[in-house]
Amino acid sequence: MIRLACAKVPEARFRVASLIDARIPRCDAVVAVGEVIAYVTSSRAGSGLPVALRRFFRRVHDALRPGGLFVFDFIESADRRTYPVKTYGARGWAIAVRADVDRAGRILTRRMITVRRLRRRYRSSREVHRVRIYSRRAIAGALRRAGFTATMSRSYGRCRLMAGDVAVVACKPLARVPLQRARMSRSPRPSRENM
Repeated sequence: MIRLACAKVPEARFRVASLIDARIPRCDAVVAVGEVIAYVTSSRAGSGLPVALRRFFRRVHDALRPGGLFVFDFIESADRRTYPVKTYGARGWAIAVRADVDRAGRILTRRMITVRRLRRRYRSSREVHRVRIYSRRAIAGALRRAGFTATMSRSYGRCRLMAGDVAVVACKPLARVPLQRARMSRSPRPSRENM
């Protein structure tokens, strides 16, 4: 994906890093679409947000300029997101996928096996993706505590998301001028003596 992005936008700088510890430069926007935050692991059970995710929200807020945007999505429900084994394929490749949710309804696990033909040999690989499911309330609270105002919806504009996904557009408020300074910068009112 990074190679493709570099080819499409050669003037941009791309970095591969974990959102848990990636340095975020000063910017106007941070975009993390495709359930990126759902991959943050947690050492504790429950529906609360992992500490690493709350810290990430604060780091994004600190990196954004006033008025900057943080756009991301997350999974709030596994409804219609689980399925038995499905297979797809064409000449030279095949994939089998399955998705299950844990008993608590907080972890969605996707298992994938791919087989590709490379010249006269076959190569197979297995992947397991475990993604966390968060409540809107938990995400909204963490964003508010990090200093954001946010709106949530089921789409990015006219582009509807998959069942159970939520789109978030969070904004770092514009810098406020302290009230005392604002009063001092106003032009003086004419006094009765000057009239």
